[in-house]
Amino acid sequence: QRAPGSLWWHGRVGACAAWLRSTEAMHSVVDPAGDATAAAVIVAPPAQQREQDYAEPLVEDVEHKLELAHVTTDMMPIWASIENNMISILISGGQRLTPSIRQLALLGISEVVSCLKLPEAMWFHGMALLDTWLATHNSSTPSSDIIGGLPAACVAVAQVLRKIESGKSVSKSLRLDAADRICTAMRMCGCHLPDVLLQDVQEKEQSLLRCLGGQVTTVSLESWLSLLEARFHVLTADFYVELMIEAADRMRDQARVLVHWMPADGHRRPQHLATGLLGTGLVCAKLLPLEPLRPQHVTQDAWGQLFRESQLLEDMLACTLQPWLWRQVLESLATAANISMDQLQQDCTFTMECLRTAMDDAKLKPNQAYKP
Repeated sequence: QRAPGSLWWHGRVGACAAWLRSTEAMHSVVDPAGDATAAAVIVAPPAQQREQDYAEPLVEDVEHKLELAHVTTDMMPIWASIENNMISILISGGQRLTPSIRQLALLGISEVVSCLKLPEAMWFHGMALLDTWLATHNSSTPSSDIIGGLPAACVAVAQVLRKIESGKSVSKSLRLDAADRICTAMRMCGCHLPDVLLQDVQEKEQSLLRCLGGQVTTVSLESWLSLLEARFHVLTADFYVELMIEAADRMRDQARVLVHWMPADGHRRPQHLATGLLGTGLVCAKLLPLEPLRPQHVTQDAWGQLFRESQLLEDMLACTLQPWLWRQVLESLATAANISMDQLQQDCTFTMECLRTAMDDAKLKPNQAYKP
């Protein structure tokens, strides 16, 4: 129970984080050239204090905190099962969106989320549900029929998600307004579409529920990313929340790029991509060195190049934590994801490879936010 990564171990991390918050543990440093760096470095306490036997919270205390945050480890296999069901539908040979049609679908979901004032996370959930639903269609369905039905389909997806979120239905006028906005946006892209009737939206909603057998629970890339972030912050006693604000925004931008250009399938599973995003996000937040995430079969030069290209960075980033602290961050990351270090390295590698391809497809430039 006292091995690194155990809940007992994270209890000690929490005690250590409490010590850090109660002391002046942050200071700026000066590089060899004499210029003060913008980053802050967390310094270690005296060795004797670091080695003393802190008051040891019980394992149950950490479990209780995870439960209070609704991010228990027991949730993960349930989510993984839902994801597996979605993936099995996606690879069953049904309809998959071509890049051009997918662009229109992304546009439609964006418009309906904005029009109905849904939470931003609904964009991710909407695309996951739309992908799964379309995969239940016959592969011989003409592209023109798919495009013609997208406005009503996007509104139907949003209607279902809204009912799940709040238990309330979207008003008829708002549904028609959202459909009109989608049609207008798609017509500007050269699509020839008829006006959408309320009956069209209702039929699409019934079709969605029928095709999915009433099982509309969906797990998106954003779902996994939020879950892993929350677990990480519980395990580190919320010590790094403020230090990760910018990195969290960056991870969401990258998640949007992946959803657009690298849709989920049997190889690209949201759970693995979310783990990789959190790992590289910690590196970008300068809370973790890049090297511990490198698999043995990848050279240091190739690893550094992959990171820079996937993150659109010209230079490498230096971790600002002392080794004993970033090792705790690394262990907390693996525990939050509930995986081994080997699997963590694999997920980070695969995610960066997907990001590099997606960034190139999206033709993004450094510091450019992605807007679907």
